[in-house]
Amino acid sequence: MNEYESFDRDECEFLMGGLIGEVRYNFISRSGLILMPEMSCVDMRSAIEFFEKIDPNVTAIYTLSDNVPDMIYHKCSEKKKWTAFHCSRLASD
Repeated sequence: MNEYESFDRDECEFLMGGLIGEVRYNFISRSGLILMPEMSCVDMRSAIEFFEKIDPNVTAIYTLSDNVPDMIYHKCSEKKKWTAFHCSRLASD
């Protein structure tokens, strides 16, 4: 099996509510990647739902805007709840 799987961009834009360049999922690390054009965003809840349909055990989702890290969504293993981190805030702290 290939480590990464790519998904149809048009379907992903519809499901996640934003302009998307590419969506990938890594089955080994159980993480999703959303590549977007500059100044684009996706709905967190929709992105999580999209990747949980692919793999209910997904643990992280990364978004990049114009190839710059934007958001990290991470599932806490103990509580099974998702948290969001804005990468620019992480860099400035």
